[in-house]
Amino acid sequence: TEEGEQYATVGSPEAQVVSYVKEHGPCVQKDIIASLGGVAKIGFGAAMKNGWLSMDKATKEVSVSDKAKDGIEDTVADLLTKVSKGEAASLAKGDMDMLKKRKLIHLTKTTGFKVDKTSNFRTEIVKQETELTQEMIQN
Repeated sequence: TEEGEQYATVGSPEAQVVSYVKEHGPCVQKDIIASLGGVAKIGFGAAMKNGWLSMDKATKEVSVSDKAKDGIEDTVADLLTKVSKGEAASLAKGDMDMLKKRKLIHLTKTTGFKVDKTSNFRTEIVKQETELTQEMIQN
């Protein structure tokens, strides 16, 4: 999908949120949403779930957790890059299901046919006999 192609180049929403918080330091969730827009809404929850961000409950400030200080591994962007290169068959079923659930990919089935010219090939249509005669049965 278009969204999937964008995430393959720019990074997943959760990675974008983490990089924003790294650049701007601890900030309130409203500031993140104001600057990143819809991407922040998607990415904030995923980044919290992955443990990349931590929130101070008293001040509601969001900061990068110790787990993500050294850097994060953006698996979603990596998977989408593989799909765009045509390596979708090498992905695990769970990864494919996750990308489908997030509506970042659409699976399409392609069926191909191989046709060979045989001895029965004709360039014109021959009308079949419709009446059986005694001669035809004997031959």
